[in-house]
Amino acid sequence: MSKIKFEKELKRLIKNRKRIPKEFWIDLEHYPKRVIWFINRQKPSIEANYDFNEERFGITNEGEIVWGFDSGCSCPSPWNDNDDCYTIEKTWKEFILSKDKKLKEKNWFDLNWEDESLDNMKDYLLLISQENKPEDVLNAKNAEIRRYLMKRVGFENIKKISNTMVIHKDGASELIQIGKEKYIKVKDSSTDREYLLYVDDSVKTCKEAIAWTFNLKEDEYNPIIET
Repeated sequence: MSKIKFEKELKRLIKNRKRIPKEFWIDLEHYPKRVIWFINRQKPSIEANYDFNEERFGITNEGEIVWGFDSGCSCPSPWNDNDDCYTIEKTWKEFILSKDKKLKEKNWFDLNWEDESLDNMKDYLLLISQENKPEDVLNAKNAEIRRYLMKRVGFENIKKISNTMVIHKDGASELIQIGKEKYIKVKDSSTDREYLLYVDDSVKTCKEAIAWTFNLKEDEYNPIIET
């Protein structure tokens, strides 16, 4: 069932891709289409003479699936026998029905809905929703997507959730308890963007919470205050 759900949700995301805001699409050098990566990670190379292998999986703004691996570079060029890269564009149907032996060997088709590597894909599914709930903001793993959803839903609506409590306020920052979890709302002074970040349950003040996001203790965090 998890495999079927993965294919179903991938198809739904491609169909509704135009609902994804432009700011989330990436322009790649030497590539005419814009891309969203659901998986774009590096791991140590074992088989090839590279420092790392690149694993890429995403979609283009034209609705094709971009599928790539075993690359010592970041170029999106089609693969051939004399090239180091292997990146493929397929329609959804071609992707699902693919008999490509190289893809099978790399176990790309072992992806299923419970795979944590697909968390980014699940976040984009929240973006294409026509109506978001406060809970959607908290479910998003990607900080930028969570920020966008918070703007769409409204922070005041998030605080209206019955099990929400403001623990501490410090200027524009707010430390809030939502159920069993704590979050700090912060504002990026350089962009004016507001973020809702998960923090450890042990923190009790906004400064301590912000310090925790930098892996620091409260007395180690000394931000420069501009006047």
